[in-house]
Amino acid sequence: PHYQYYFEAYDKWHCKAVGDGTKIRWLYGSDLSDIKIYPNPWKIKTNDKLFIENSTDEFTISIYTIAGKKVFEKYYGNKDDLIEISYKNDLKNISSGIYLINIRNNFNGNEVRKIALIK
Repeated sequence: PHYQYYFEAYDKWHCKAVGDGTKIRWLYGSDLSDIKIYPNPWKIKTNDKLFIENSTDEFTISIYTIAGKKVFEKYYGNKDDLIEISYKNDLKNISSGIYLINIRNNFNGNEVRKIALIK
């Protein structure tokens, strides 16, 4: 009989390999779905900083309005475990509302999250 199977494996650097029995493919970098973004909602009066945690890859963060206008973009190449985005220094000209945070790593990984900003 012919069996079909699918597998996932990780090495010590958290690189992921996937296969279907005929080929194996390495997906470099961490799983972006594990990244934590807080606080949400982000209340500026009580906390000036937005935190992005578990960011073990080099990546770019972009923040968009619901209408699709880009209001922030920054490349983080230092592989920090904790990134801070300051409202006062980075986003002082945006208003309260719902925003989309797009996190892209250098290995074609992409994760989009929604966050509420309250001034």
